[in-house]
Amino acid sequence: IHLSNEDWGDISSVYMQGEQGSGQMDLESFIAFIQAQLKLYVQRHIASAMLEAQTSNSPKDSAVLFVLKHVIVAMETLMRGQSEIHQTQHRYSIPPAFTR
Repeated sequence: IHLSNEDWGDISSVYMQGEQGSGQMDLESFIAFIQAQLKLYVQRHIASAMLEAQTSNSPKDSAVLFVLKHVIVAMETLMRGQSEIHQTQHRYSIPPAFTR
């Protein structure tokens, strides 16, 4: 992964723990950083493939890529919802068995 100075500044302000510019990341922050970078990578490549499919007049490819992008967005929405459920369970000490 190539990171510009601006990228590193964004990363350090969002993912770094402790003193600004300490150059250290805890495991949870590192995992979140890698997941965010992979998400951006996948989005860029899908967008590029969609443009290529449009310029080559390939309606099937365009449709498949559009559906793939929609599925990814739907999965992110579901994952956010699952995270909110876990936070609510933790906040109100609700056992997981009551939410399944």
